[in-house]
Parts: sequence; structure tokens; C-alpha cells
Amino acid sequence: MTDPVWFVLGSGEMQRSLFKSPMFWGAVGTAAAITAVAFYRKREHLLGREKAGPEPFLVKRNPAVIPPPTEVRNIDGRTLTRYETSKFSIDQRLKLIQKRVWDGVNDPRIRKLALHVTQGCGRDDGACEAQKIFDFAKANIRYTGDVGPVINPKTGEVDGIDYYQNPWVTYEYKGGDCDDAVGFVGSMLAVIGHTVRLRVTAPSRFGEWAHIYPATLLPKDNPKKARAVDITLPWKAAVGSEAKYGRARDYTIEAPA
Repeated sequence: MTDPVWFVLGSGEMQRSLFKSPMFWGAVGTAAAITAVAFYRKREHLLGREKAGPEPFLVKRNPAVIPPPTEVRNIDGRTLTRYETSKFSIDQRLKLIQKRVWDGVNDPRIRKLALHVTQGCGRDDGACEAQKIFDFAKANIRYTGDVGPVINPKTGEVDGIDYYQNPWVTYEYKGGDCDDAVGFVGSMLAVIGHTVRLRVTAPSRFGEWAHIYPATLLPKDNPKKARAVDITLPWKAAVGSEAKYGRARDYTIEAPA
């Protein structure tokens, strides 16, 4: 039987001719390039350096008008203000969230906590402050959903309920959804001098608004580029990390009229 030496690539003329082949090295180079691009894109996405979507539209002044509350309750030292309506526009929802951030900005406990968390950062080191606040909030605020579907006894219909917690309540309760996280993180940043935007996003260009998180403009002493500070992302994230979106709006922090 003839020895099938042509299978042996470890020696002989075939090995030498293979390594000299332009097609072989072309294939190796192509495979390496594809692997490198895939790794780079994944890394850039996880580090928040990959562009998440189109440039957000900036709403400098929210035009929304909030209707009178349906009910105001005081329970266990907490005030619960309820608005019952068939539909709240995104501007109206943001108006309520802007008020919660304003509550945090005017809460000395929030400022004390923010100064404590960022005490290791240098003067006007906004990137360090944002990362410290991100890490602290990520470790202390558990993401959880809002109230599940409930039947309204007045109408017999299943209604959805959105809670917008005061930032200190979110910290005290150690949990909340993205509405609550944006209030806590946004006020923590703003109260130590950051220019903060409240970014609301939709997964597609014509999709429904589905997510909100704060972004801070860096450098702190010369605000230029908005960097997301989203603590609700389920994967390992950092300042600047964002989920992909189809459209976005940035709202400023406003004092309630």
C-alpha cells in the first residue's frame, strides 16, 4: 500500500508551498480581520464608545402642562399624588420626572451623598465624578419594574400605573425603574455642578418611547459631549454605555413653574 504522505503538512514540499501561497495568507488575514472587527465592535459597544443612535433632539424648554391631580394622599409620612388620565404625552411624563430631579437638586441629603461618593475625585474631574456616581448607584439601586396591571374599580378596565419616586425615596427604597433611576442619578450629578440631560429613547425610528436615563456633558468645566450614565443596563456597562435606539430626545432640568 502506498503511504499517503500528501496528508502530512508538518514536513515536506507541500508545507513550504502552502505557507508561500498568497491565497492561504489572504484567507488567514481575512479571518483575523473579521475576528478583530467583531471583537472591537463588541468592546466599543460595552464601553459605550459605539454610537448608539442618531443625535438626540434637544428640548430646551418643555412645553407640557400637567393637569390637576386626581387625588393626593399622605401615607406614613409620604405624599402620593395621583393623576388619572387616558393618555399622558411624553412631554407631560418628562415634566413630572423633571420635577422629581428638581426635588433631588433641592435636597441637602442628595448633595451630601454626592459629595461623599465623589470625594476621591480631583477638582472639576467630571469624568471621575460621573463614574463614581454610576458605580455607587449601580451597586445600591436595584432595577425593578413598575406596578403590574391592575383593575381600576371605577371603570373595570385594566390600567397601567407609573410611579415617579422622589430621588431620596429611590435611594431609601434601594430600587426602582428607569424613571426613578434617572431622578436619583440626574440629581446626584446636577447637585455637584454637572450639566445634565434627561434622555428618552425609542427602540426604532417610529417606535414608542420606551426608556429614559441621564447624560452628563463633559468636560464638566467646559460642557461639550453628552455621556450616558445609565445604571439600568443588564450587561456590564460604564459611563457612556447606551443601548441601541432609533430616535431620542434630550430634556434639560427645569425648575417647576
